[in-house]
Amino acid sequence: MPQIENLKIGQTLYTVMNVRMGNTTMRRRAVHDVRVTEIAKDYSYVMASWNSNKPQKYYRYQVKRWKVNRPKE
Repeated sequence: MPQIENLKIGQTLYTVMNVRMGNTTMRRRAVHDVRVTEIAKDYSYVMASWNSNKPQKYYRYQVKRWKVNRPKE
């Protein structure tokens, strides 16, 4: 579980979520990259690019769900 204070700009973290496989009830595990682009001076939030999209603001409760090491898919 990463802490905002320990992150570095340019660091890559990972999110894990369950997604539906098309129009079925089956699900699969998806792993996405999250690249940190900016860290607030008071460590209240980070700006990060999720899955190569434009950077968004993520708060402490969101960052703590990310993984430091890439999980197996």
